[in-house]
Amino acid sequence: MTLHDQFLTGSFHFNAYAVPLWINTLLLGIIAHRTWKRINTSGADYFLLVTICSIVYSFFYGLELSSSNLATALFFIRIEYIGIAFLPPGFVLFALAYTGNRRNISPHLLFALLLVPIITVVLALSLDRHQLLYETVAFVQGDLFPVVSFRQGIWYRVIQFYNLACILFSNLLFYRFWKRSASIYRRQVAIIFFATLIPWTSDLIYKAGLTPSGIDTTPFTFTFSGILIYIGLIQYRFFDLSPVVRDFVYEKIPDGVFVIDQENRIIDCNHAARNILGLSSDDIGKPAADLLGFWPELKALVLGSQEIEHRDLMKKTLDMNTWFDVDILALPDEKKDMTGRIIVLRNITRRKKVEEDLVVMRERAEAANSAKSNFLANMSHEIRTPLNGLIGFSSLLMKTALDEVQLGYVKIMNDSANQLLGLINDILDLSKIEAGKLDIFEEDISLEELSCQVIDMVSFSAHSKNIELLLDIPADLPEPVRADPVYLKQILINLLGNAVKFTHQGEILLKITSSPSPETENKCNITFSVHDTGIGISEENQKAIFEAFSQEDSSTTRKYGGTGLGLTISNKLLMMMNSTLKLDSSPGRGSVFSFVLALQCSNTKKPERSVTPTIKRILIFDGNPLCRTVIADNLAASGITCECASGFNDAYEKAVSFEAFLIDFHAADTDAIELVKRIRALRQEALIIMTFLATDDPSLLTRSIHAGATVSIIKPVKRRQLIDLLSGNAFDTRQKTESICDIVNGSYRILIAEDNRTNMLLAKTILKKLLPDAEIFEAVNGREAVTLYDRYHPDIVFMDIHMPEMNGIEATAAIRQCSGATTCPIIAMTADSLKDISERFSQYGIDDLITKPYTHEAVRSMVGKWLPEKPTKS
Repeated sequence: MTLHDQFLTGSFHFNAYAVPLWINTLLLGIIAHRTWKRINTSGADYFLLVTICSIVYSFFYGLELSSSNLATALFFIRIEYIGIAFLPPGFVLFALAYTGNRRNISPHLLFALLLVPIITVVLALSLDRHQLLYETVAFVQGDLFPVVSFRQGIWYRVIQFYNLACILFSNLLFYRFWKRSASIYRRQVAIIFFATLIPWTSDLIYKAGLTPSGIDTTPFTFTFSGILIYIGLIQYRFFDLSPVVRDFVYEKIPDGVFVIDQENRIIDCNHAARNILGLSSDDIGKPAADLLGFWPELKALVLGSQEIEHRDLMKKTLDMNTWFDVDILALPDEKKDMTGRIIVLRNITRRKKVEEDLVVMRERAEAANSAKSNFLANMSHEIRTPLNGLIGFSSLLMKTALDEVQLGYVKIMNDSANQLLGLINDILDLSKIEAGKLDIFEEDISLEELSCQVIDMVSFSAHSKNIELLLDIPADLPEPVRADPVYLKQILINLLGNAVKFTHQGEILLKITSSPSPETENKCNITFSVHDTGIGISEENQKAIFEAFSQEDSSTTRKYGGTGLGLTISNKLLMMMNSTLKLDSSPGRGSVFSFVLALQCSNTKKPERSVTPTIKRILIFDGNPLCRTVIADNLAASGITCECASGFNDAYEKAVSFEAFLIDFHAADTDAIELVKRIRALRQEALIIMTFLATDDPSLLTRSIHAGATVSIIKPVKRRQLIDLLSGNAFDTRQKTESICDIVNGSYRILIAEDNRTNMLLAKTILKKLLPDAEIFEAVNGREAVTLYDRYHPDIVFMDIHMPEMNGIEATAAIRQCSGATTCPIIAMTADSLKDISERFSQYGIDDLITKPYTHEAVRSMVGKWLPEKPTKS
């Protein structure tokens, strides 16, 4: 009878006891599918092998129980052995992988483990040819239904011994792993360990004859075993890490890590945390409040917060203090519900020591910087004090009757003193910037007025080198704008001064343009640029010039002098204004230094001036093409037409068509004075403006007026100045006398408080020249100044700030307490160079300030500003 005939002819019958086995098979299939999706979990691959073997065993054993004859039952028994034979080695491989011994699974071990199962499967498939597995086989009636009865063969006993060895070895691995696991993982290992014992315990019960005849309960138990292993392996976890990873990472990391559950119990703790907290394995599971009592700060942090925390805590011990970076992290489950917290302790003692050292170093650096600042301030005062006498008296001496040699010597002395003063100012500015003691104070300013002031300050040095100085200010420049006038002026002076120093011929142009700011509505971008035709700078040296005490090369320093601080200070000041200095230059082509400031302005376009030019056409006779272009462009914005003359004859021939003339004294190919005479003879009512260099002899200005010029002005020509002239507001160019009587008249009482004899003599000398009838009282310290004021009640007080016994501030406060002293102007005289010094002094009753070294003009201006007009003595 063939196998096909056996299956067709009453080979099966319905057996209710087989149904649980097939249900068992279905459940194992579900477990196998879910295990396959988590195949990367430690041991899951070999657990999947065990599950598949259990499915084969359970399914075909159910078919065996439903068989109606021996041949059909033996057919299914043969297939059952494919699952039965590989279950024991599968459990061994699973135990090795799960307990972290996967590296021991070598080809030799696999061969040894699978040799017996392979032989068993081969013998099972050839049952009818030998008696090694079963000596006799019969189909008999069991206690409940017909079953297969057999007598064991020799290989069957080998299989039993092999299975027992695999079971014992697997359970030994699980036990050892359970012993070295933390409490939370012991539960997981215990579940898996118990699950592996269930089917083998059932097999022992079956072999002991404690089950109904012919029924093997082992396949039934594999479902329970698989479910428990799945729960322990896949579902029952705390860190979503396999125990192997925990052993090699969690236990090995140098940071202390411990876990606290919702009831504030420490349920896990790695080796580093046990050392830090002084815990043992027996402490796991105890309340954190009891275990952390020795470290109150950590106890309060852990028990007092349920949220994520990060804090530095110090652990105090008898021998040393240790700092830890404490992180408290939430530990949610799959539903995002809070299950506990992880606390990580990172030793940061070394970092804290470095931070403490850095704090000490910073404090030392700040103290050193403060000492340096104080030293520089004191040195500034001490150096400025003798410079005040040197510059002051040399300036006065140049105004006396001297021969040419003497005058040359005095000029050299005065220039050297001013150069030294500039060096001191540069070093002080740089030190204040680096110390962060320099602040920007913005106020409403006119860029056109500021640029005119700057250009006038460098005009003499430029004209002394026969260099044309030009100013290009457009009519639509916003006005006013908010900026720091002091530092903006300093930057422009530095750039123009550098341009003069390194330019030998040609011209220097200060140009200012504006454009609306795309970022802020009430701001505009103002571009400042200084163009020169000087020596230029090579590309490789352009970065070096912005470094302190650096110039393009050492020969530059020797040839041109200077410290190289000007550009450094300018760039640092611009950085404080959110800008930076840009350079476009090449050797022999000159240089263009520029920067852009975003300044707040009330209008994007300057309002029109009230004056309206009455003259609409002007003839320009100037030898510099760029100068002619700049003047023509500036006047065109005001509706004035300009035409240029190419020479003396051309200018004279065109004169009949114009009512205004701008003539450069140095541009004519013959005598410019003669040209003025001829034009005046031709046009009696014409406006003739004569331009001179700042270095020209003042008598030339007088000669030009006598020759017929309407007005004589110093170049560069300013736009607003020219518009005023074309509107009929001509200048009075007569030389002013130095007498203060032009400003105030009368006799005065003046108190000078000054402890330095030289500075006292300088102040007296200047004031006597200005006010010959004044009565001057001298005080050599602050206390004497108070006494003299109370006795004589002077009209004005010049108060030195640094004096013995009582300084200038204390003396001023004391004077203000005297009767009638509230209206007396007190002028401070100091060598201090702080920008906000006048604001500070005003709090103490000081009205104004003269910074040493001061000049004859500075004192003259202060007297004219503060002294009321009085009648002169009879």
